[in-house]
Amino acid sequence: MNDAAAVLAPWANFYVIAGSAAAALTGLMFVVISIVSGLERGRSPEGLATFATPTIVYFATVLLLAGIVTAPWHQLAHPAWLIVASGILGVAYVVRLIVAAYRMTDYRADTEDWFWYMGVPLVAYAVLLIGGIAMLRAPVSTMFGIAGAALLFICSGIHNAWDTVTYMAVRDPNVRE
Repeated sequence: MNDAAAVLAPWANFYVIAGSAAAALTGLMFVVISIVSGLERGRSPEGLATFATPTIVYFATVLLLAGIVTAPWHQLAHPAWLIVASGILGVAYVVRLIVAAYRMTDYRADTEDWFWYMGVPLVAYAVLLIGGIAMLRAPVSTMFGIAGAALLFICSGIHNAWDTVTYMAVRDPNVRE
């Protein structure tokens, strides 16, 4: 068994479960957004792009991690660099979301929104970035951090999905926030 397989194989079940959960939750988001979009409510496209779309991106990140970790790598450097790239792109994505949320005029994010929609994912992407780099030096212990980031994405996504759906379902379209 090569180094990559020795490090990654013990995590296969975790990522099968996490990836399956993320895929199922992504599907549910599509269904719920489709149902809620049929309601006669005023919604801004910038609000959906800033608060609903990132939830799908966070679930997709878990799917990506599951694919990376469960692939049959011959060298640990290959998944490590893919995880680093995911972290870099994710940090850039969340920074873009922070700017978009700050500039929104239809809705002002509260502390809970900043924490769950931007803060938790930013930390998770930073963990991926650092974890991918550290993976080459301390691969076994680093895998726990990367798994923790996957769980942060799932927990944040679940919270954000619920928050988005309840906001869209009960919001009064006549009230400007």
